[in-house]
Amino acid sequence: MHHKNIKAIIKKQLKTNYRDWNRLKKREKRELAKKVLAEVVADYDFSKEIETDKLDLLGIKQQELTSGMMNLEEMARFIEDNENDVYSSLIR
Repeated sequence: MHHKNIKAIIKKQLKTNYRDWNRLKKREKRELAKKVLAEVVADYDFSKEIETDKLDLLGIKQQELTSGMMNLEEMARFIEDNENDVYSSLIR
């Protein structure tokens, strides 16, 4: 998950430091992104626990659940229950 945390940090830096991002040419964007990536990776502590919210890391913080859609906890429970059913049916 560290790579997702680094990606979130880079996005935040690019949004705050380069407000005219949309006006830049592709080559300029690539050079700036490489520069910011190098800076973030050089300063990043991989031994530290990730503090960024899990929903933010997955990129689904702004998404709203539609009716009938499971949230992450319900989906994890569903997968766990179904895995147990598959294993028990194989053993029989």
